[in-house]
Amino acid sequence: MNNYGKANKCEEVNCEYPHPKRFEWALINGKEYEYNRDNFIMLCPSCHRKYDYSVLTKDEKREWNKWKIGRIPNNIRSILQYTKEGIFINDYPSIKEASEITGILRTAIMANLSRVSKSSGGFVFKYK
Repeated sequence: MNNYGKANKCEEVNCEYPHPKRFEWALINGKEYEYNRDNFIMLCPSCHRKYDYSVLTKDEKREWNKWKIGRIPNNIRSILQYTKEGIFINDYPSIKEASEITGILRTAIMANLSRVSKSSGGFVFKYK
């Protein structure tokens, strides 16, 4: 959209953000992507995301929400602790809790979980 200059305002009538720091060009729904100013509107990032989400079908919204909500951050996934010989020792609800109980640094446990290191503090950790 370099032909039309930098977007400098939000053209959404119901914009919830009175003073956004940046703006984006958004393709109007149903319009073709061609170099025509009438096919684009200027929006703040928040309004742009809402605008794009509003045109998704029910199935597309379900998939998008499943991806967004269904993700579990690595730091709150359950992990298992084993000896180097493979003998089960303990089950922890999170990396943070395993670190606090064992005294092994979180970064060391994460390195073991991501297979950067073979063991951590003399133990092997695996995701449950």
